[in-house]
Amino acid sequence: MIVLENNVVLDLLRFLGPEKANQLFIGEPIKGRDSWRLLDHIRSKYRYENLYEDESEETECYIVIVRFSNKYIYSLIKEGNESKGYLLEILSPSDVTTTIRLAKEEFMKCINKLESSKK
Repeated sequence: MIVLENNVVLDLLRFLGPEKANQLFIGEPIKGRDSWRLLDHIRSKYRYENLYEDESEETECYIVIVRFSNKYIYSLIKEGNESKGYLLEILSPSDVTTTIRLAKEEFMKCINKLESSKK
């Protein structure tokens, strides 16, 4: 079942509960298992496009950026044992470009941080 665009907010409220959904809506990340559950939920319920995905098994860094409902971007970043998910409403085409650029920077920081901690 594909969720209609205008029901995204309600769907995320139902799926995550008000506290965690509110975190996302004000720009704070959801963490751990919930961040992965939300990624799975988005991929199963919405039309989506992977905008960027990268992984480094050596440093346990992973990042994925998904655009869904043509209106939102969900970014999941895994650094070692920590995972964080962020939601962004797309207000202009530059939001997509900026999000991908920042995600690539975060991914490189993750790799550099975890590689330097292994030395």
